[in-house]
Amino acid sequence: GDQAYARATWARVREERARMQQQFEARGLSVTNSQTNFLLVDFAASNHAASAIQAALKNKGILVRYFDTPRLAQKLRITIGRPEENDAQFAAEDIDKLVARVESFVVDEYQKGGVTAQAKDRLDKALDSLVNFANRKQKD
Repeated sequence: GDQAYARATWARVREERARMQQQFEARGLSVTNSQTNFLLVDFAASNHAASAIQAALKNKGILVRYFDTPRLAQKLRITIGRPEENDAQFAAEDIDKLVARVESFVVDEYQKGGVTAQAKDRLDKALDSLVNFANRKQKD
């Protein structure tokens, strides 16, 4: 009964914790080894402040813990959730990177004269639609 359920739950948490740690490390981030239901992820290598990442994730409905102390300033505590919840964190990050790359390309091409102002406006609207769609999908 209860003991079997507890063992199965902790087994799922351990599996998901290992999977999440691999996902963060594959993105070049350092993760403190954990035996708990959360990971402490160091975002120093991301070139973004941990507080900014926390705020961006919060805007997407993903809550992580930021500690405003010198030792933890570049780290976020991320609770191990269900696989689909955890995947939303990585999808949010990946979508943001994709949008940033496309925006950078469009701006560069526009400045070089390779994209007309009208085409740039259409691309900007398409990017906004992509971001809105992705945000809705992550909240579903």
